[in-house]
Formats: sequence, C-alpha cells, structure tokens
Amino acid sequence: MAAPRFKRVKFLTLFQNLKNILFRLKKKKPSLNFLDTQRDWKQSDIVGICVGHSRIGDHGAYSYDWLNSEWSYNREVGRALQRCLDSKGIPNKLYTCYNAKSYPAAMRYIKGQLKEHNATLAVELHFNAYNGKVRGTETWYRYGAPKSKKLASSIQSAVLNAYGSRNRGIKGAKKGHNGYSFLNKADIPTALCEPFFGDNKEDFELFSKPEELGQVLADGINNFLLDKHESNQSARKDNASE
Repeated sequence: MAAPRFKRVKFLTLFQNLKNILFRLKKKKPSLNFLDTQRDWKQSDIVGICVGHSRIGDHGAYSYDWLNSEWSYNREVGRALQRCLDSKGIPNKLYTCYNAKSYPAAMRYIKGQLKEHNATLAVELHFNAYNGKVRGTETWYRYGAPKSKKLASSIQSAVLNAYGSRNRGIKGAKKGHNGYSFLNKADIPTALCEPFFGDNKEDFELFSKPEELGQVLADGINNFLLDKHESNQSARKDNASE
C-alpha cells in the first residue's frame, strides 16, 4: 500500500508545482534579469529548520502505536527537509538539540542560535495529538505578523495539495498559546508546522514517510521565497518608475 500512496503524493506535489509555474508564467513573463539573479535571491536566505521538543529530556507526543516520538519522527523530517533545500540551492541550518532543560531556556537557546547563524526565516516541526480521533493539518504563525502568516499559508497549501489531508487552517498564536514563544520572533518570518495528529492511526499512516513530508515542506518554503522575491522585484520596478 505504501508505494501507490507515495506515487500519489509525488504526483500531486509535481502537479501543484507545475500549476504554480504555469500561473506565474501566465501572470507575467519572467525577465532575463530574474533568471540571471535567481541563484542570488536563493542564496540571500537562510532557513532555520528547528525540530520541536529538542530540549533535554523532552520527546513530545507519541504516535498511536507508541513507536515514534514527536522528536524522533521530526528529526527525520528535518533531515529530509535539509536535503531537499540543499538540492534547491537554499542555505539552511538544522537544529535537533536545544541545549537547555526548561522550556523558556530552550526557547532562548534556539532564538540565540537562529540569530547567530543569521537565519532569515525559521520553521519548527511538530505533530499534534489529542484523543486519537481528531485529524487534520494546521500551521501556526504569530498573530499580527503578516510575513509569518504568508509563510504559514505557503506551507499549509503545500501539505494540503500533496496529501489531501483535512484542512484545520492556518492559526495566529497570541501570547499564552502553545508555540507562541518560538513564533514570537518578530524580526524574521516563523511558522510552527502541525501537519497531522500522530495519535490518530489514519493520520499517522498518511504521513508515515518522513522523507516525503520533508520534500513537501521544502516546496512550501521555496514557494514562499519565490513569492517574496517576486514582490521585491515588483516593488523595485514601482520605485524605479516614480
């Protein structure tokens, strides 16, 4: 059963990428300047790949069969995401250990690491768990942060298009919400990914291949960066014409 589903996910991902390309070509023909500088804009960004529950002694939630912790599963997703970003020419840094015991200290640590490595955007990888019955995909951003909202939307769309999972929407976190401490980094776009509920058998089996999810997340991040670059290009043209 795994092989047909994998082919379906790959086909849907490729189909969505083709749709995105055709849409942009129809919207406006890429200039030679855009093609010449495509590598430059990719190199100007550094993606922080943060594996949730990476602090000392924390493993997060577990899958329905108790064989996969949230941390161990997402460590593999993070590695796959890193490989895919590398293949796209997008610089990145993977964080699988937050060198701290308490949650507040862990958040201070990872924020310091992102700053030290000059990350221009960051994602934290998680999966949900509740009562074994709830399913669906959701992506969080800090409420009131428009760039983070765009990043969350791009990731959410990529996952939904690839897996056809239940859409729980993008959600703006306010102070006091889970994940707010990570998302509350106003100087760069951040998103917290919750693609599925690990304690739901159907959901976990749909997302059972971390390498597939890593590829899909890379597509979502790449689409966000492409949209950002196109917006910057348009803004520069508008300024030049004034």
